[in-house]
Formats: sequence, C-alpha cells, structure tokens
Amino acid sequence: MKKVLYLLSILSITQSVSAMQAISVNTIDLTKQLFKMVKSKASIEEINKIINNGVDINNGIDKDGNTILMRAVYYDHYDACKLLIEKGANIEAKNKNGYTALLHAAAKGHIAICKILIDNGANLNVKANNGYTPLIHTTKNNYSDLCKLFNDTIIDAELKQKATPLMWAAHSGKYNECATIIKNGAKIHDLTNALIWAARKGHLTICELLIKNGADMNIQDIYGYTSLMCAIMYDYPKTCELIIK
Repeated sequence: MKKVLYLLSILSITQSVSAMQAISVNTIDLTKQLFKMVKSKASIEEINKIINNGVDINNGIDKDGNTILMRAVYYDHYDACKLLIEKGANIEAKNKNGYTALLHAAAKGHIAICKILIDNGANLNVKANNGYTPLIHTTKNNYSDLCKLFNDTIIDAELKQKATPLMWAAHSGKYNECATIIKNGAKIHDLTNALIWAARKGHLTICELLIKNGADMNIQDIYGYTSLMCAIMYDYPKTCELIIK
C-alpha cells in the first residue's frame, strides 16, 4: 500500500512539473508572438488578447534587453504603446545599452509616443550608457518639434517650482496681473526673467509692458537664452521686432 501511495505521489509531482513546464513554454511562445505583433503593427484587439493570456509584459525581453514596450516604441506602434502603458508596462526599464522607452522614442523622432511617455511620468533627464539624453538625441538628429517639446516640459516643470508671481503671470499671459505686480514694485531681475518667459510664449503686450518698465533684453536665463532668442526659437516675429527696436 505504501509503495502504491509513493508511486502515486511521484506521478502527481511529475504531472505538476510537466504542467508548469508547459505553461512556461507557452508563455515564452506568447511573448515571442507579442514581439512580432508590435513589429508588424497588429491590431490592439489582437495584442490585448495575447496579453490577457498571461504574458508578463515587463519580464519579456529580447536578446538586447528590450522590453515589449521598447519594441513598440521603436516600431512607432502608438496604440500598442498606449495599451502597454495602461497594462502597467515599466516605462523606466532599461536595455543593455541603458536605453529606456523614451530614449528610443527620442532617437527615432516619434513625437506622439514621446508625449504619451512624458504624460505618464517618463524621466526626461535619463542617460543611456553612451551619455545621451532624450534632448541630446533630438538635437543631434535635428528633430526641432521634439526639441521644443522636451525644452518646454523641462523648463515648465522648473518654472512651476522656481517662478516668482510675476514670472508665472507673464508665462501664463495674464496682463492685468503683471501690471498689478509691477505697480506694487518689481525688481529689474524679476522683470527680465518675466520678459524671457513672456517672449517664449509670444505674449506681445506683456513683453511691451515689461520692457517699458525696465526689463533688460540682453540678459540670459539659466539655460543661456535671451528674450530675443526665445522669440526666434518659438517663431514669434512681432515679439522679435519689439525686442530688436
């Protein structure tokens, strides 16, 4: 009797191991299939069906350490990226070269995917093993719209933390608020920084107000930009004319 029970227990364990191995093999096959699907830009319905069959979207990586999200980014499959993020894909995962999904998107110039990654908290200051950041990639490849997006996002985040009331009012286009703050006494340094932010947004009447009250048009901000440089960069010709006068 004991021998029978022993044999039954061995059989049960063997079956369990076989089942686990079958599941493991099945998961690997599904992961490989998912990689192929994002490359071929398969429909979201098809991709979602595979994910719902038990694929771990964060553990599935290719030989270079790229996650499924990274490959979706690389092949510019926006809808797949959106779905994977919603399903909990790790945005900050890195491959063997230190590249995140955002670094891949920046290198390829995929602006819509960059936006969704940034909106979901992707680190704009991340560095790959070669020292490249997303902004360096866009500058090197002359992706002007993407450069503006990254600059705006980085600078806006810092502005919210460091801006004076006048700077924020100028940035937000609030003329009456600017006038009130200036009337109550604003320092030249504050006026100058506010002018740079107003020029960056093309707020012409606010620029006029700030210049009239003594803002220095030649001073650079911490990024090396003057108010004229900002107006040129963001294509506000009337603001440029005002500053050049």
